[in-house]
Amino acid sequence: DDYAASGTGVTYNSGDGTGTITLGVGINLNQLTLTPTNDALIEGNEGVTATLQAGVNYNIDTQSSDSGTIDDNDTATLSIAAATSVAEESGSQNVAVTLTTSDGAGGTATLATGVTLTADVVDGGGGTAVSGTDYAALTTQTVTFNAGDGDGTTANVSVFPTSDEIVEANETVNLTLRNLNSSLDG
Repeated sequence: DDYAASGTGVTYNSGDGTGTITLGVGINLNQLTLTPTNDALIEGNEGVTATLQAGVNYNIDTQSSDSGTIDDNDTATLSIAAATSVAEESGSQNVAVTLTTSDGAGGTATLATGVTLTADVVDGGGGTAVSGTDYAALTTQTVTFNAGDGDGTTANVSVFPTSDEIVEANETVNLTLRNLNSSLDG
């Protein structure tokens, strides 16, 4: 459940999202309080609407409903792991892109059903290694994180060092995350 409903004379059925507010004799005002549930799901903001239905023994003011937004306090970030060193002769080098999550209360969270995160990993330039000479020119590599993935989940991209006979100092390749997209966007 995304929220709990409470108030004097309030009954709420979380199964179908319906409930009643009972007003005692002579009472013409009551308050419905919706308290968001702090879950550990990255699901985006959600809307909630409370609507009064017409009845036999009462009248409804012109405003018969009110809406609000439950702000999701769960977060997800992506980062590229600090590279380890690799010898030219060792072939491809996997570099981890790591998903880090928070539930907004000091714990971790997971991506909710239907939520997907993607990002492109590209050659960021500025490293001391020369693209196409010291390593195979990088094409855009896309990483994807899906529903159920949580804190510490990784996806790998590859860098392919070129083996040569040149004696040279250690060199670096800089990778950059771009085009971060979420199924929650839009």
